[in-house]
Order: sequence, then C-alpha cells, then structure tokens
Amino acid sequence: MKKRGFTLLELILVLFISSILILLINNLIFVNFKLSNRSFHQEMDYKNSTNCMLYIENLIRSSKEIEENNSKSNFILYVQNEESLSTYRFEQNGNNLYAYIRNTDSRKNREVAVPIGICKNSNIVYDKKRQGFDISIDFIEEESTSFYKTFIGKTYEK
Repeated sequence: MKKRGFTLLELILVLFISSILILLINNLIFVNFKLSNRSFHQEMDYKNSTNCMLYIENLIRSSKEIEENNSKSNFILYVQNEESLSTYRFEQNGNNLYAYIRNTDSRKNREVAVPIGICKNSNIVYDKKRQGFDISIDFIEEESTSFYKTFIGKTYEK
C-alpha cells in the first residue's frame, strides 16, 4: 500500500528554504528602511540649515537701518514690518542660534528669543568698511555636518 504525503526530510527542507527566503527579504526591507531614514535626516538637516541662513539673509536685506553695538554680533537690525518697527540681533547660546526680536512700538520693552538653528559655532558680524555682513555658521546635524560662510552686502535705496 502506497502512502501519500511528505516525508519528514522534505518538510524540514521546505522549512529551511522558506526561513532563508524570509531572512533575505527581511534584510532587504531593513536595509531599504535604514537608507530611506538616513536620506530623510540628511534632507531635513539641509533644509533646517538653509532655512536658518535664508532667515538671516532676508532680515539683513529687508532692514531699514543698521546700528552698531558692542555685542558678539556687533549690530542691531531695524526692520519695518507692516504694522511696526522691530529690532533684530543674533546670538548663540549653547548650541542654539537665536534671533532676539524687540518691537520698538510696543509699550512693553521686552525682547523675545526665537531659536533659528542648532550650531556648533556661529559668527555674524557687520563690516562697516565693506558695508556688509560676514556670516559663518557651523551647523550641528544628525547625519552630516555643514559649514556656511558668506558675505551679504547691504545696499540702501535713496
């Protein structure tokens, strides 16, 4: 009498081949997820550092007046918004780069610190001779590092 079915050896062989295929597929998915996650963090780091530099540049270019002072970033920007005149200055505290904003038209003489970037080192200074700003910022990022250095010349319309 012939028995229909699988032998124990055949079942073990099928389980062995199936487990190897599952491990290979799992590793492919894991590597793909890891690369995708790394790419996402690099893109976010780039966007955050670029956004910080553009914020600083836009404030400098839209400033109405520049006042020199004795702080680390040796200037205060006066920017006319739709409703009021505000002052801006930049300062690093620990690893955070802040924009300190004061509304000059407000009765409260209060300055608000707005974090604009995370960096190891920042240097934003006004060069009166060259009529512009030397900016160098070394950003702290999860996946890489980026160092921005630029000069922004300020021209005033008469």
